[in-house]
Amino acid sequence: TGEPSAESDLGLTIEVDPTLTPEFESVAGLAEGDPPRPVGRISYGEGDVTDIVIGEVIVATSTEEQLLGFLERNDGELVDTYLGAAGEPDEHLVRVPLRDTDPGEAAAALREVEEGHEGLYGVSDPHLLTMLLVAASESNEHGIDVFLNTLLTRQGIPEGDVKEADDRAGPFEWTYMMVGGPVDTGVTGAWQLLYHHGRLDQETAEGLETTFATNLAGQFLLTNLLIPRLAESSPSRIINVSSGGMYSQRIRPDDLLSERGTYNGSAAYARTKRGQVILTEMWAERLGESGVVAHSMHPGWARTQGVRTSLPRFDRVMRPLLRTPQQGADTIVWLAAATEPGQSTGAFWFDRRPVPTHLVSSTRETASDRENLWERLVLLTESDINLTADLTG
Repeated sequence: TGEPSAESDLGLTIEVDPTLTPEFESVAGLAEGDPPRPVGRISYGEGDVTDIVIGEVIVATSTEEQLLGFLERNDGELVDTYLGAAGEPDEHLVRVPLRDTDPGEAAAALREVEEGHEGLYGVSDPHLLTMLLVAASESNEHGIDVFLNTLLTRQGIPEGDVKEADDRAGPFEWTYMMVGGPVDTGVTGAWQLLYHHGRLDQETAEGLETTFATNLAGQFLLTNLLIPRLAESSPSRIINVSSGGMYSQRIRPDDLLSERGTYNGSAAYARTKRGQVILTEMWAERLGESGVVAHSMHPGWARTQGVRTSLPRFDRVMRPLLRTPQQGADTIVWLAAATEPGQSTGAFWFDRRPVPTHLVSSTRETASDRENLWERLVLLTESDINLTADLTG
């Protein structure tokens, strides 16, 4: 695979593998006129890969002393600073110089961060070894969380959309971004979590806030387009994958684009997940005797690559309590294949059991809220349930 690999006696091997080709060679510069930033790829586990902006790291600290110490130790250049919800510096984009790094040194440092690092890591570019070593060493020796600037483009963003977004991207455009497509026909699991406040409230080409466009508008349009085919081939099922995060939020049909107040990515995500559950109940009601049933579910917190990359601190603290991806997917598969869920409609499921959709009264929507949500989505997507649509076009 090009250059020799180096084994650590602690159970982890890192090797330079130039055959690991990132999906995009580069992404846009940080400001107009800046040159494109190169992208590399890291592989690990059973086929898991992540694309990384080479030469950039995210330093998570609100302490100026820690930031200055990091810059001095690593000869770093501060590019931009993200202000957290309280208006205080929270994370910093730093450009680090690239140097020759021994794979064994990087492997040993990375392995010490946590015992979960084991097996084979591949890097497409030797410069990625520097970044792995910086991130691991800062955590080991100074207790500072340092994250790589990740692009999970392989999970479903069309190339054209990526380039359009990069044209107006800030330095945190791709940090902590997760994008997924439909899990299967009839099972919609499209989701997007823009984790930070204020910096990632990006718009689509249609002028829609991205989390809303992905989780609600896109899902509403896709499902309505599928319904004629589902009805024609009934009995059939719609299964929407929501999130337990929806328990924290009430739907705001008068503010679907999250324009009111300070943008909060986590809250925007949770509201769209609340909306998915409401829409599922409304599809169930409106499809009636069509032979199409609709259910929603939440998989619980599973230790997926999306969680590891997008919520690294959460992943580190909650790891003993997180499910495996297989455990998270169990109810989805059961809803699609078992007899019982085909005999009812409109339920919200967790671990193969119907569960309440509200834990506190403050998240409950009114009948008017539900109708307003549906009507606004019909207006925005120009779609509605049509059981008699022409399926030949």
